[in-house]
Amino acid sequence: MVNQHKPSYRQGEGHVFPLGRALGDYVEAAAMEIPDRTVMIYGERHMTFSELARQVDNLALGLLDLGLVHGDRIALCLPDVPEYTFMYYAAARLGLVSSPISVRYREQEFLTILGHSEARAVAVPAGTGFDYVAMVQSLRPHLPKLEYILVLGEHTEADRTAGVVALNRLLATDWQVKYPDDYLHRVYLREHPVEADDLLEIGYTSGTTGAPKGAMMTHNHRAGAALLNCEAWGARHDDVMVVMSPLTHSIGCHHSQNAAVLFRLTAVYLGQWEPEYALREAERTGATILIGVPAMFIAMKDHPNFHRYDLSRVRGLWCAGSPVPYLVAKQFCDAFGAQFFQTYGSTECGGIHCTRPEDALEVSCGSVGPPVRGMETKVIEPQTGRIVPLGVSGELCIRGMTRTLGYYHNPEATAAAIDGAGWFHTGDLAVMDEHGYVRINGRIKDMIIRGGQNIYATEMEALVSGHPAVQQAYVVGYPDDYLGERTCAFVVPRQAGTQLTRADLVTFFADRVAKYKIPDRVETVADLPLTASGKVQKFKLREQLLEQLKAQ
Repeated sequence: MVNQHKPSYRQGEGHVFPLGRALGDYVEAAAMEIPDRTVMIYGERHMTFSELARQVDNLALGLLDLGLVHGDRIALCLPDVPEYTFMYYAAARLGLVSSPISVRYREQEFLTILGHSEARAVAVPAGTGFDYVAMVQSLRPHLPKLEYILVLGEHTEADRTAGVVALNRLLATDWQVKYPDDYLHRVYLREHPVEADDLLEIGYTSGTTGAPKGAMMTHNHRAGAALLNCEAWGARHDDVMVVMSPLTHSIGCHHSQNAAVLFRLTAVYLGQWEPEYALREAERTGATILIGVPAMFIAMKDHPNFHRYDLSRVRGLWCAGSPVPYLVAKQFCDAFGAQFFQTYGSTECGGIHCTRPEDALEVSCGSVGPPVRGMETKVIEPQTGRIVPLGVSGELCIRGMTRTLGYYHNPEATAAAIDGAGWFHTGDLAVMDEHGYVRINGRIKDMIIRGGQNIYATEMEALVSGHPAVQQAYVVGYPDDYLGERTCAFVVPRQAGTQLTRADLVTFFADRVAKYKIPDRVETVADLPLTASGKVQKFKLREQLLEQLKAQ
């Protein structure tokens, strides 16, 4: 029984230590200690740590030749290919500040991120069916700081138009000829030392709740996010991890790419997400870990060719992005024959909570685990800011070694998110148990007050997902003159063409849950609006619902 008098506060177990290395130093150390171990697989390309270090240092000289130096901003919009990693670590080597941009983003997002971050350069792909170069060129009048467009692949303007540079040429050139005798270490890094507490990244939030903000993250922040999560879920140096989330997202970059480089395991890049290709690569590479968001595991599990692939080496399913109901998690475990790990984090703090290898499925899908080492967590009453007792819902707050410095050029947003004691207010509703394990109930905005009753969207989603005809369910609130708010469940059916009604749910939940928890309205949809990283944009579902109500 939970002791209601104990406060909802927990510190990650273990000694808190300063990480103290810039990301480029981790690459260099791995290349010296385990030069021949494979760090990356992309198709037929197998990259060792020594090869990665050579590519990174050579490309760093190429960027330096363009005049990019410590503190300059660079944006990275590339697919999930090795060149993204080369660019990411080459920028880190020089002390440049990166901003990831999803390949799904277009004019408005580019204009916001490039303008707000004051980027001097942006890396984009060619040959994808969309002309990123032409788009960025059209935005140049509004981007006075932007000097270079670095193009990966063949493009008519590359190296023929001022400011448009072929990234393939930078990668292929032996810059040691122009900068001999280890110029990078001997001269540049002595004059421009890169330290662990230097700014590494301005990471823009994914947009599930509205306008993006740029979170300032240091080398230490991102190294800690990778290493401490690997430690928590029991990563092994012989793990082979299929990276299903985009490298431009926190899961793909910090918990996959950085995990491989810093923890010294092997990452498998897919180029782009496609469920059967992910299955094929998992079999071909002997993958032991699959990492992604719930929708990706659902797509793989439900693929008609799923059982054709040998996934016997897969030992772990590392899932983040949104809570996973028990029945759905059990389907994952049964299908893959692997353990389910769930983690919780954010752009602003990296991975904060993570379930453990010893946790039963009821634990790992019912919570996001305790805080990782080096992090503190508390649950507060939002209005008063006081810590609530164990077992009581409130706002989750985070403090520790991976927390953001704040939002770039946005002191108002920083002050609203980080209080005077250094706690980051997540805006997420959570409950903590006596072991420090946290269950996420949704966003504060997702708490729906229906006729005076508090309803947590995540709880309702878990209930509705238990219906045998439901594949996915997301619940939003909408205004009502009588009850204040009512609830609507957007459901994706298991079989295309199936239409679910509220009457179906009323019958299913008869005498099983309180009647007020049964959604007032049900909308059957074929798919859901997603961010570039695969998270469901619930604010768009609510906007869609309000438009429908208005029309009616």
